[in-house]
Amino acid sequence: MTTGGTTTKSSRFAGNAGAIAVLQSAITLGRMPHAYLFSGSPQVGKGTLARWLAATLLCQVRPAGPPEPCGTCKACRRIANGTHPDVQSLS
Repeated sequence: MTTGGTTTKSSRFAGNAGAIAVLQSAITLGRMPHAYLFSGSPQVGKGTLARWLAATLLCQVRPAGPPEPCGTCKACRRIANGTHPDVQSLS
């Protein structure tokens, strides 16, 4: 799956392995909080990570293994295109 030319498979997130591990654990355990706030310096991957999380949660064909979006179902494509009605971005 790509968003603005950025691959959203968790293995491609440079420097965000800890955040990915926390998010994947929360998804696997079914203990997602009602909200996450992504903050930090510009251009560190906050938006990409947030879109990855949204795609992982809304994916209609989530592959086996660690939580990841498939990147090809309708929900994943709409998130990548910025047209999913349940995904809003605030800056």
